[in-house]
Amino acid sequence: MVLLGLLARAEAFHRGALRAIEENNPFTAFTLLRSYSENAAMLVWLKIAPERISQLDPTNPNAHGLKIGRIIKAAESRLLGFGAIYEQLSAYAHPAGTSLLVSWRPSERESEAGALAWSTVPAFKTDADAEIACFWLVELAEANKELWIECHRLFEALPAESLGRLGGFEHTAGDPE
Repeated sequence: MVLLGLLARAEAFHRGALRAIEENNPFTAFTLLRSYSENAAMLVWLKIAPERISQLDPTNPNAHGLKIGRIIKAAESRLLGFGAIYEQLSAYAHPAGTSLLVSWRPSERESEAGALAWSTVPAFKTDADAEIACFWLVELAEANKELWIECHRLFEALPAESLGRLGGFEHTAGDPE
């Protein structure tokens, strides 16, 4: 259940971030990329401690989840530059300087040289910001792909009882849209 839940989340975050980039929405794009990176970090953590997957099983009455800081720390040990990227993505996810200034930009009117314009409609400040979001989306997709391959090999080799309840599910393939 846990791995399939992580897989569904990964696909949702990837599709959502792509759609947000296409719609020129940095708030949604960067926040979803942050969630996508946390999902990848969870895979790293599960590779390090696969026997603790039961802590995430919603059917386990003793499951207590995990602290995100611990998961991020695990990812930093494996994924080069993860900590710095995660910190930048977090700047958009929280109401702080970076995210609060996105709606402000220099006025395009010649008569208002030096003035600022503000808008409630989200938009990337520059094309470079949108390109960074695209780059991070590709990087996260590639990292997720490699982590999923590694996790599949790892969990396939573990005894079934160490994985908790995995049977009895129904899979629906295809695009839900």
